Amino acid sequence: MAAIRYTLNDDQLMQLGKIHSCFGTIEQLLQMIILAAYKLNITNGRMLVGRMDFQQKVEVLKEMAPQLMSNSKAAKQLEPLYSRIKSLAVQRNRLTHAAWSKSTKTNDAIAVAFKHWGKFDNMVRASKLPA
Repeated sequence: MAAIRYTLNDDQLMQLGKIHSCFGTIEQLLQMIILAAYKLNITNGRMLVGRMDFQQKVEVLKEMAPQLMSNSKAAKQLEPLYSRIKSLAVQRNRLTHAAWSKSTKTNDAIAVAFKHWGKFDNMVRASKLPA
């Protein structure tokens, strides 16, 4: 059986794995907060949150925050957090759904995704992945 050869090296694949693991934890927390707010058990809650994508879960939490918090001013202060989480999710998707190839000039792995960018001048270099 032939081995699969990846454009990314083991360290870069590990970095991508860490990004996914982190977002898995964030998404799980979002889901548990939504379930608790609606007073749903996991079985019933799965029907609700299982049909939401990551961005929708953030939006639901954002809409629910004023009701969940006794201080609406404090709920409003969470706005930058929602924006940051959504921005990081877009970056995660760019890395995940991109086509990775090697640069002939630098020998660095480069991610290109038309779905998210629509042009080649917004490429991500594997060497620039967060540690």
